[in-house]
Amino acid sequence: VIDTGDVGLNISSEADVMSLTLTFTSSPQDVLSQLGDPASIFLKEMDSLGIHSKEEVTVTDYIFNYFNLGLDIVFSGASHTITKFVLHTNLPTHPHFDQYIKCN
Repeated sequence: VIDTGDVGLNISSEADVMSLTLTFTSSPQDVLSQLGDPASIFLKEMDSLGIHSKEEVTVTDYIFNYFNLGLDIVFSGASHTITKFVLHTNLPTHPHFDQYIKCN
């Protein structure tokens, strides 16, 4: 059993003298206060596995895109907590090449 309160992302940079910690229990307000406004916000319209469900899903997950950090943060629409961190490597053959700055 993993306590998701202790698992998360630690971003630190000696050049910027910035250190912050986000966990899976972090809210959008926590992310905004530590990283600032995202470059864009994407609303996830449909879950790929949800098409097999007979129930209509009204809760929409959403994603904060931080292109300058090479990072996307996915939030649950139901609990408004982080469900996933997406780190981008910015490969030249990828369609998002030159949109995200590579994570190091």
